[in-house]
Amino acid sequence: MKQSLDFKQTFNFKELLEKAMSLPARQILDRDIRFYAAVALIFRENSQSKATELGMIRRALNPSDPWSGQMAFPGGKKDPIDKDLIDAVVRETKEEVGIDLITNSKSYGSLDEIRGKKSGKPMPLSITPFVYYLKNDDIQLNLDPMEVASFHWIPINHFFKTEHHILHFIERDDFKMDLPAINLNPVPIWGISYLMLKDLFERLFQFADLDELNDYFSGNFNGSWRDYPKKI
Repeated sequence: MKQSLDFKQTFNFKELLEKAMSLPARQILDRDIRFYAAVALIFRENSQSKATELGMIRRALNPSDPWSGQMAFPGGKKDPIDKDLIDAVVRETKEEVGIDLITNSKSYGSLDEIRGKKSGKPMPLSITPFVYYLKNDDIQLNLDPMEVASFHWIPINHFFKTEHHILHFIERDDFKMDLPAINLNPVPIWGISYLMLKDLFERLFQFADLDELNDYFSGNFNGSWRDYPKKI
């Protein structure tokens, strides 16, 4: 349904994000977890277009990396030098893309923990996504070429287009499946990154009407984010 301009004039994405992130985050209570990692979902307002954007990386090609070449969020494993996962995500983000989250952003908390998987098989790894919003977009990126092939600011309205919600065929070893994904160049967003975005947007939808958000973001999204098959 068509909304009035009042919503456009009063809508504040930061306030909506804060409400969404006030919901409790699910933790993985599994003794098999031996490794912990954290990633950063970094939002900004583009000072020229005024669009809200989300930062993502394409991981460098590396045969030893189970997520080689995929779209992802900056971050990595917790090291002994990190006192907690926040320390880990701050350190890894600075190392990978050059963004100092402590100085240049506001923290909005964490989303649900996600268990790492390789070719559909669980790994003894828990990944916690943390959400941040940059204070300004005047940030100089400094990419680590060993970890990051490229960095992309994706307008949020990209996720409000039904045609961008696709099925992405994966074939690895004995694993073959059509998986929910977000169409994007150079490669689609799928797997763990998709599940993190699904968690985030489902939280947003609890505090704002989908029709209103479609109107604000000039979208045509008309369904829920697809669930992943049980094997994932």
